Amino acid sequence: MKKRSGISISVIVFLILDVVLGIIFYTLGYAITWSTVIALVLAIIYWLFPQIGRSVGLNRPQVTQAQQPVGTPYTDYYQITCVLDQETCPDCGAQDGRVYRTDEARPGINYPPFHKGCRCIATPCTGDLPTTTNRQYLDPKTGELGMGPYLTYSNWRKAMIKEYGKDVFQK
Repeated sequence: MKKRSGISISVIVFLILDVVLGIIFYTLGYAITWSTVIALVLAIIYWLFPQIGRSVGLNRPQVTQAQQPVGTPYTDYYQITCVLDQETCPDCGAQDGRVYRTDEARPGINYPPFHKGCRCIATPCTGDLPTTTNRQYLDPKTGELGMGPYLTYSNWRKAMIKEYGKDVFQK
């Protein structure tokens, strides 16, 4: 069976069409009753054939996924996380910590991989940032793993330059 438009949307379409057609018929001198009949027929067509509504942007397809179980976090968003080390490119570093809507994910634009050899990952999130208070990084001076406060790549890079000097990221 075909999925139909929502009945409440069809009623709203009917009411809007009835008013608009009523004004047009009144100004043309025709009986307003015909405008109601025409509006009703158009609303029924809209309800039976939802692709008409989608073609003009009125009716978006309904999500048919199962409901999220109670108690699990709602993950309609994702966060970009890049590696905190010297090898991270400026493009990936600029994306670090950004949050996007899951339904708007476009690989290479706002979803990893951004380029060949990209090490960024997308993690589901609820929009509350950060989810953890600490973040792992690779110390640019010693090359050892370290743990520090949660920082985005740009803030971490500034902190490392402040601590070790601006030559720390020179290859």
